[in-house]
Amino acid sequence: MRTLNTRHLVLATLLAAGTAQAGTVNIESWRVDDKALWEEVLIPAFQKKEPRHSS
Repeated sequence: MRTLNTRHLVLATLLAAGTAQAGTVNIESWRVDDKALWEEVLIPAFQKKEPRHSS
């Protein structure tokens, strides 16, 4: 049996990453002080940078 080299491992990782499923991320915090930060700053910034991951 041949051992896998780095090239094969990278290829296997990329193929595995391509099979990822879409899902929902729920962000919860016990700190109500953080709600505005998440809703007005962090989530919109992420959605702007990654529009294909936005709902």
